[in-house]
Amino acid sequence: MMNLPTFLAVTQRIWREMKRNRFTLVILLFLPGFMIFVFFFAFSGVRTAGAATYGIAVINNDEGLAEEIKQVLRYDSNSTGLTEETIENGFAADLIEIMNTSTYPGEDEIPIFNVQLMQNEEDAKKLIEDRDIDGLVVFPEEFSNATMAAVNNAHYMQNKMYIHDLINKSIFEGSGGFLQYTGPPFPTRDNATVEIIGDNGFLNYQIVEMIVTLFLNEYTEEVSSLNYPVEITIDIDAINVRDYSVYDTIVPGMIIFGILSQAGIISAFLSSELQTPNRTISRLRLSLIQPWEYIIGASVLQLLISPIQIAVLMGMSFILGFQPEGDILQGFVICWLITLFALGITFVAGAIFTSPDAAGMSIGFGVTPLAFASGAFMDVPKITLIPNIFPTATGALRDFTIWDFLPSTHAINALRSILLYNFSLVDVIAEIVLIVILSGMLLVLSIAAYSKRRFTGDI
Repeated sequence: MMNLPTFLAVTQRIWREMKRNRFTLVILLFLPGFMIFVFFFAFSGVRTAGAATYGIAVINNDEGLAEEIKQVLRYDSNSTGLTEETIENGFAADLIEIMNTSTYPGEDEIPIFNVQLMQNEEDAKKLIEDRDIDGLVVFPEEFSNATMAAVNNAHYMQNKMYIHDLINKSIFEGSGGFLQYTGPPFPTRDNATVEIIGDNGFLNYQIVEMIVTLFLNEYTEEVSSLNYPVEITIDIDAINVRDYSVYDTIVPGMIIFGILSQAGIISAFLSSELQTPNRTISRLRLSLIQPWEYIIGASVLQLLISPIQIAVLMGMSFILGFQPEGDILQGFVICWLITLFALGITFVAGAIFTSPDAAGMSIGFGVTPLAFASGAFMDVPKITLIPNIFPTATGALRDFTIWDFLPSTHAINALRSILLYNFSLVDVIAEIVLIVILSGMLLVLSIAAYSKRRFTGDI
């Protein structure tokens, strides 16, 4: 049975040893903060989000209005306010033109979209995978009929008569009761679904999805009101996207990277206990202490140091101008959870290397590519294992990739969602579950390896 005073005594002893080597403690707490300071000067001047122009592909399958309806509208366009171009080309072409020419409010007139018309959906998806575009919008065949139905229903609400009934009445009265409108009724019940396609794990696509939805809602509302031509204004605040810099977007990744980097220092310290003149581990093995008591004692120390380090990392970020949208305490929880992964890395290195230098350097060299693979600093190539299965903070599903086996990937995604885009812990619960499961699995295996390698046999 585990003895609580025993493993706490291990924690206290390791802490005393660490305090004697003050340089180690200073590096442990403040080196990651210094790295954030360096990255601030490297990336703070480059803007990436906010009032940015997003590249989208558009496939227009809209078949337009029936020819008989076009003929009627050509002679009586005043009843709807529709322009000649909309009547001839359809509502989808009209909306696409509006999207392609709309700009953000302000003097700079930054375009919202760079629209690329395409015919083949597979070609467009390939561009999405290569990150050449941010999303794909597909207009269905019945889009014009569905929009015309909205116009027709709006006309009925205002005049208590559908457009085709009004036209029939005019023809009937104008001919003295001899002629009637013989064209097809204007649609009143058609529905159409516009597809918005992209990588749900890609921030730019999430923004594109929100803006396109705003365009669709605003366009339908304006056309239905018979107040044409449509004027659409997109307020950047409406989509909750600030003008972040590259530095701002990598701060969550840098914080996670800083937490993981402490594993190298702790593992080097643990390895040093094999090298001291008194050979601490050898003496502990002669005592009544159990391997898991020593391991838990060492883990408690790292779990206690981690909040201080997180506070230093976040504090340095705030000093340099990072202003998160979301809840800092919820972000703190994500950072503390990834300490479990750092513990797993710590004991892996401690089990493999007996030299402090080798242990520290292995983590130092290993954590950096791990951070890149987790998307801490830039987007990584997507290697899909299972498509459209993993829930994101927005509620959409994204592909499960090979990088999702890294707990740090989920920690970075969750921290960005919370700090940058004001999601909550509930919204990123799937990321949290995988952080705990994957980190816990590595921690159990690494502890078993450390226990076997350091507390049994010769060392």
